[in-house]
Amino acid sequence: MEALLSRLRQQIKSRMERAILDFGMLSPGDRLLVAVSGGPDSLSLLHLLLDGFGTATSEYSLFALHLDLGFDSSEPRNSAILKSYFETLQIAHRIVYTDIAKRIFGPEAKKNPCFLCSLYRRQKVYEVAIQEKCTKIVYGHHQDDVIETLLLNIFYGRKIGTMYPVQPVFGGKLHIIRPFVYVEESLLKRFATEKAFPQLPRLCPMDGKTRREKIKKVIAELQANEPHANIRKNIFKSLYHLELQPFKIERNF
Repeated sequence: MEALLSRLRQQIKSRMERAILDFGMLSPGDRLLVAVSGGPDSLSLLHLLLDGFGTATSEYSLFALHLDLGFDSSEPRNSAILKSYFETLQIAHRIVYTDIAKRIFGPEAKKNPCFLCSLYRRQKVYEVAIQEKCTKIVYGHHQDDVIETLLLNIFYGRKIGTMYPVQPVFGGKLHIIRPFVYVEESLLKRFATEKAFPQLPRLCPMDGKTRREKIKKVIAELQANEPHANIRKNIFKSLYHLELQPFKIERNF
């Protein structure tokens, strides 16, 4: 099992390192805010960043942030589990308690709750990053997230676009980086299981009911019907081969 774990860790770290180098994600002296939801992706991210990358990067420091969204009474217990985990890792951290759950489902909420949740979480992450003098915000978004976001934007957003590996915010004062951009979700789930990370319940009432979940099912169905075609990889690779001509029709669609 240890040998298998080492191979899996090395496979993921190799892809992380390639993404870090390909997109110039890190700079000397970076202070990285790692957004930790408590899911397998973010816990894998934190664990692997603690490992370091040898020649791929210069020295960096880590700060872990968990947002307690206030979904139900069990969430403070979840936050306590993560706090204990951060302390075991001896990493600087902060648990921030919010009323985001109340705000996104309140009567004044006019947009869909997932949009509002993402917006409010992002605002809070930016706020803490600035307070803690971090230079980069690191998310555990993986290759499947990139693929699904592309299709979400096409189907529902009327645009062709997805998550960026590196994204400047506030005029470049902060940057968002996504080192898992080359890593499939399935690898991270395997890694999280083998490392026995804390397992926290998914408390959001929208869990399993989102448009992203629908897109996941569409991709899975396409793959099942075309077993010899690597549907996910083909969608991802299409981002490197854009053959688009701008429409110049003067009309609103």
